[in-house]
Amino acid sequence: INHCCLSMARVFETLAASGAPAPERRPALAATMIFKSGRIPRGSAKSPEKTIPKPDVTRPELLEMLDACERGLVETETLDSGVWFEHFFFGVLDRDKALEFVRIHNRHHLNIISDIKKA
Repeated sequence: INHCCLSMARVFETLAASGAPAPERRPALAATMIFKSGRIPRGSAKSPEKTIPKPDVTRPELLEMLDACERGLVETETLDSGVWFEHFFFGVLDRDKALEFVRIHNRHHLNIISDIKKA
């Protein structure tokens, strides 16, 4: 959960700080396949350092992060659609594609959490 919040915050901050037009960078075929399927294969990538959670995060910290992410999402949805975020694997994503990435990424981690809870 902490990782998802850190990732969302980074995406939202980067989108807010960017401006149109986005630089050109074509995504890899694998990235295109992930967006088409809406699924990230497990173990397919290593998280950037800034999105690796600290091991001792508290419940109140997580709740505050979730609130901040909700506010960030609302603010991001009001940004111009031409703002952009550059992902190390998916390439340059405009606002809508970046929000789609957030959805796919979070669902990926929620599935992992669900599997851990079942075990």
